[in-house]
Amino acid sequence: MTIENKKQWEKLLAKARHGNPDSQWEVGYYYEDGFIDSSGIVIVKPQILRALHWYTLAAEQGNDSGQLALSRLLSTGDGVKRDMNAAIPPCQDSCRLSWRDFVLISWGKRKGDDDNQILRRIQGEHYRQTTASEQR
Repeated sequence: MTIENKKQWEKLLAKARHGNPDSQWEVGYYYEDGFIDSSGIVIVKPQILRALHWYTLAAEQGNDSGQLALSRLLSTGDGVKRDMNAAIPPCQDSCRLSWRDFVLISWGKRKGDDDNQILRRIQGEHYRQTTASEQR
């Protein structure tokens, strides 16, 4: 659902509150980026923690878009605490993405990186975190 005004936003929010996972993902999307209507009125202010909340609800119900968005936020730490241990399972298990796809979608590239450099960096980080948690 593409919203164009406050009334449509309220309908979308109501569907999300009633448990519709597609609507939950979409509410998260609008909270992540915010939304201003064609007349310049702010309909949704960007609120990353609310986006995280709605993405989590959608992801818990198996919504692929919600899982990917949740993984991306947690893996990049964009406005939230970075947590690779929490970021990897929703994306890998439920979105059925390969490591390469996960990395390229979620992390993007640093200047000068090739795909293999990104994969090595992420795999090394995951290994360090997994090893540390197993030693506890």
